[in-house]
Amino acid sequence: MALRKQIGNTRDDYDEGEQLMDGNERVLRHLSDGYRNAQETIRALDVKTNILTALSVFCFTAMLGVMKVVWDHLCAHPETIPSRLGCASVLPVVLPALLGLVLAGSLFVGALCLWCCMATLMARGPAPDGSYVPTTVLFPYMPPKHWGGDKEANTAAQAYYDRVRNGQFSEGDILAEYHNQISNVAGIQGEKIAWNRRATNLFRWQVLSIPVAAVLIASMKCF
Repeated sequence: MALRKQIGNTRDDYDEGEQLMDGNERVLRHLSDGYRNAQETIRALDVKTNILTALSVFCFTAMLGVMKVVWDHLCAHPETIPSRLGCASVLPVVLPALLGLVLAGSLFVGALCLWCCMATLMARGPAPDGSYVPTTVLFPYMPPKHWGGDKEANTAAQAYYDRVRNGQFSEGDILAEYHNQISNVAGIQGEKIAWNRRATNLFRWQVLSIPVAAVLIASMKCF
């Protein structure tokens, strides 16, 4: 609307004004598409992390089950321990020790994986680093008082939101919001990607420990 007021009565002025409007609309559309893509990427990361969390919990529980079975076997047959120690071959001693290390390592890596998954899914404010962020409609955020919310700042934010209802919101305000918010969403997205990559790499070791433990258990039965 403000741009149309700048358009003169001549045909050249009208064409120039229309081009200016079209240029701003293209910029706003591009910013909106980029912001939407970032939000969709964040949602996709959360879905992937939820799946990864479930798989990690499954592997963690499976390894706990294997550890319990091995422990129950040793408790039920304590005579096997001295016989293994007195065996001429070192394999009856080395294989259970390796199995214990694999099980303990898998549980440790699984706990780290779950920690990274929780860090990925943790809700984040408009500024992950805690820095000041201008009030925006794209990311309306007023922290509660018991979380450090400032009553004066929240009142100012509400006054800013009232400008939309009163028709005092301009294209310049929208461009400024996208300028601030896209950088904030990029920070949130980057942090989520980093934690998700850590969790995925740790989960790889969890998966690898399963066949290794299976091979060790099968080898132990041969001695």
